[in-house]
This record gives sequence, structure tokens and C-alpha cells, in this order.
Amino acid sequence: MTPPVKKFLFIVEDLYGGGAEKVLLNTASLLKDAGADVTLFTLREKIDHTLPDNIHPINLGIVTKLTKAISNVAVEKIQASLILKKFKEISPDVIISCSCDKITRHLPDTLNIYYWIHGNVTGFAKDNAKGYEKFKRFYNGKKLICVSRGIADDILHNVKATPKSCQVIYNPFDIEKIQALANEPFSKPFGKYFIHVGTFEERKRHDRLLQAYQLSGVDTPLILMGKGERRPHIEAMIEEMNLASKVKIIDFQKNPYPYIKAAQALILTSDAEGLPTVLIEALICHTPVISVDCPSGPAEILTKPLDKFLIPIEDISGLAMAITSVNRRRTSIDSNCYQPFSSESVTEQFISL
Repeated sequence: MTPPVKKFLFIVEDLYGGGAEKVLLNTASLLKDAGADVTLFTLREKIDHTLPDNIHPINLGIVTKLTKAISNVAVEKIQASLILKKFKEISPDVIISCSCDKITRHLPDTLNIYYWIHGNVTGFAKDNAKGYEKFKRFYNGKKLICVSRGIADDILHNVKATPKSCQVIYNPFDIEKIQALANEPFSKPFGKYFIHVGTFEERKRHDRLLQAYQLSGVDTPLILMGKGERRPHIEAMIEEMNLASKVKIIDFQKNPYPYIKAAQALILTSDAEGLPTVLIEALICHTPVISVDCPSGPAEILTKPLDKFLIPIEDISGLAMAITSVNRRRTSIDSNCYQPFSSESVTEQFISL
């Protein structure tokens, strides 16, 4: 007898350019390809990513400028009741909440709902004491999926939260698809260049990146690909450091892979991550990676022999030396470096939820 098709419901606030949203779309698409029934609810219609052909989001329209302005527990409970009313039509077996947990935490505990944690709590919280209490308020007694071991360890040992369950499932990567996209034609901005891909926000520490790049003394240009509110601040920093002739900002690209593949190396300098998708994508494109050893994820990705490019988080000179080294000789990347993140093994873990 054929086993019944498992029904998944993903809930996300929007699909506006972030790494977690990109991972969600990829995971949903892979589950659909594996034979699962997949539905995706967005809470507002804000889409920046290219949608997979087999995923068609349903916008509930329950997050607006008004609800953002007056956001409180009463509003959140009303929003949760509207979600509940809608998904009773679907009767999902598994519900996965992503980046909208302050609303979905009000859904009944009787549901098989998992909260997908993409970020390190300690690294992301501006005030750890308040951040820890908020996290525990949201997630104690809940079922969690963490995208890296570092995140799970942080939740259990630093935050000291008491979730109902806490498991690690790496983000899945469709290796063949990424490599095919990386081979698409594009207008190469320079013959040789370094690249940084990420939102223009304080946590990404573009100041650290620019300081290390300047200290390296290399003439190879640096591309910053992304978008965000801090772009004017970063542009001003580039001018102040007299780097305008070598550092170029380009908008977020729906297909960034050709740019990543052609780069001398991809550089990450964040204060905190979850499981930095872009590092794995760069390795899949066979592009070397230079990264700070921030919590969490980079140390799980850059294992031997790539750990020589994993630099202590405040070591600007170490970053500069790594840039100089890769500028002289581009390290080759073996497929074993990214195989643990293949979609097949990860999809099986989701199906078993």
C-alpha cells in the first residue's frame, strides 16, 4: 500500500531578499519534487526572490503598515486566528514557521508546528539578557529546527531555553541547479575581483571587511552585492577610506551565482550568522571562501583543509593576510567540501518530521 502523501505548510512573513526566505523556497521546492504536498503562506505580499516553478505562495495579507505600527500581543493573536482559519482548509501534517514566530507562537500547541531557527540568538541579540528572555517566552515548550549545531548549542547552553525538542537540519542545496545557474552568461564587472554578498545591515560588519581589504593592499577590486538601509553609510565609508576606485556596490541579483563563481574569493565578515548560505553556495560554485569564525555556521562549513581561511572574528590583519594569499593563488575546491549539504539527505530529514 502506498503511504499517504505528507502535507507541509510553510508560513513566512514575506519573501523579500533574505537568506532564510531563499532557503525556505528551496526547501519547499525540493519537498514538492520529492512527492510531498506543499503549501506556502506569506503574511504580506513582498516578493524579491525568484519563485521556483512548483511553488505558488498564498498571500494572507495580515501584516500591514498598520499592524506593524500597533504590534502587540492582542494584534498577534488576531493574526494567528486568521492563519488558523485559513489552514483548516488544508489540514497540514507538518507546519513550519519561519521569521514570523511572534505571530505563529499563538497557534495551538496541539498542532505539529516547528519553529525554524536560522540565527544565533546570542550573536543577534543587542541585549543578551532581554534577548534570552524573549526567546524563552517564544520557544519554551515548542519544537525547534536549527540550521546549524552552533545555533542548537547556543539555545540549549547559553540561552538555557527548554524547548519540547531541538534538532539540527542543515539547509538543503540543489547542487546541480546552483552549478547550472552559475554557468549562465552575465556581464563580468572586472577581470578579477573579490565579492561580498549580503544585506547592508550592521551585523554584516562592512567596516571590518573594508578595513581588512584596505590593509591587504591588493589592487584586485572588491564587489559588494546587496541592498539595505545602510547602503548610504557604507558608500560614505568607502569614500572616507579612499577606496571608491576599487570597491563597487551592485544591487542584489536574482541569480548571483555567475558573479560568485567568477570571483577570486567570497568574503564574509559578520558578527553573527545562522548557517551562512552564501558560504556553501560559493563552495558549490568552486569559489574559495574567506570568513570570520563568527557564531554560528562558518566553523561547520570551513572544515579541513579550508579552515586555514577561517579567521578569528576580531583579527583584521588575519583577514587581510587571507585576502593577500588568495589574491596570489586561488585555492581549488573539492566536491567533498559541500557534499554534507546536498538536498537528498536534508529532504529525508524533513519528510520524517
